Amino acid sequence: MGITIHYGFMAINRDAVIKLIAEIKGIAEKCGMKIVQADEMMLNILPHPKCETLLIDFIKWKEAKNREGFDYCKETMMDFQKVISDENYVCSNCTKTQYAGIKTHILVAELLRKVAQQCTLAYVYDEAGYYETRNIEKTAKNFDSSSEMICKLGEQLKEMYGADNVICGEDL
Repeated sequence: MGITIHYGFMAINRDAVIKLIAEIKGIAEKCGMKIVQADEMMLNILPHPKCETLLIDFIKWKEAKNREGFDYCKETMMDFQKVISDENYVCSNCTKTQYAGIKTHILVAELLRKVAQQCTLAYVYDEAGYYETRNIEKTAKNFDSSSEMICKLGEQLKEMYGADNVICGEDL
């Protein structure tokens, strides 16, 4: 529960991915984000200690679509399978930014915008609405509404199960 940014990308080939990862790594570092793990095809970024990691992990579509069981990348990219060839590289994931605050949320959205600009296909769904509009006031209202809802739910759960038995994200 909490505001999340969902994203999916397709790059035409390995060289495009390698170039993209190097560029995004540099931007993330300039923004003060911690690089948790990196290689040619993958970048795992911690934008803020109270934010989920931002995982940009490209694999060939033929490998993604043939994975056994539920796979987030496979499931979310299936909507685009008519335009993705087996040799293209795909990446799809989501990152919860709610508890890191609006500033970090905006940094993550803008970093994803840089990724999208380098990809052949991109989708980004921002639950706070910033990515689509760049409207900071609307984004702040959405953050406030989400925080209020989480707080109210936490209070109800504490009443039901005891304050010592429930820890809400807003408590942290």
